[in-house]
Amino acid sequence: MTSNNDFLPPIQTDEFLPPISRWTTFGGIFILCVLGLAIPVAAVAKYKVTIKGQGVVRPSGELRIVQAATEGQIMQIYVKENQVVKTGDAIAIIDDSRLQTKKNQLQTNIQQAKLQIVQINAQIQIIDNQIRAEADKINGT
Repeated sequence: MTSNNDFLPPIQTDEFLPPISRWTTFGGIFILCVLGLAIPVAAVAKYKVTIKGQGVVRPSGELRIVQAATEGQIMQIYVKENQVVKTGDAIAIIDDSRLQTKKNQLQTNIQQAKLQIVQINAQIQIIDNQIRAEADKINGT
């Protein structure tokens, strides 16, 4: 009897693998190069990281209530939500037509009061002249 070794040729481990094509080799080299460059670039490059979490946000200073000196209808808003503003910055425009009317009335009242002052000073002048005339009459006679 003959053994099985005589009928079957010895096998190599490489015989069951298909041959590697040129494109597969270039693709593998390309992927290795890309990864070899991407890892150092990712270590050096700066990028923003966003993390979701729960927390309490408090202002750095004390809370302040923003309140207009006058009341009225808002005509235009100059700031956006969460925009930082400084002291003295205009936040909005309020319709001031009622204030303008009141201002005009007060200016008219001031002008009338000035005219009354002029009239009263003129009356004082006339009365002073009458007093002097009467005093001269009394002293002269």
